[in-house]
Amino acid sequence: MLMHPLRAVKVAQGLLLPHGGQHRARQNAWSGMSREAALGRDRREAEHALAVATAPITARSSAAR
Repeated sequence: MLMHPLRAVKVAQGLLLPHGGQHRARQNAWSGMSREAALGRDRREAEHALAVATAPITARSSAAR
């Protein structure tokens, strides 16, 4: 006996997406955490580069006084 097509789809979804899409939610959460970590790292690098770039200017202007 063949399975009804809608039943086959529900069975396939149950195998691929257990617990109402919990796997996809975990993937999304991991992706978001990775993206935030990369943005934070880039932000720290930019702040450091800016501090290094402006340090000599501040030192020269203080010495000239």
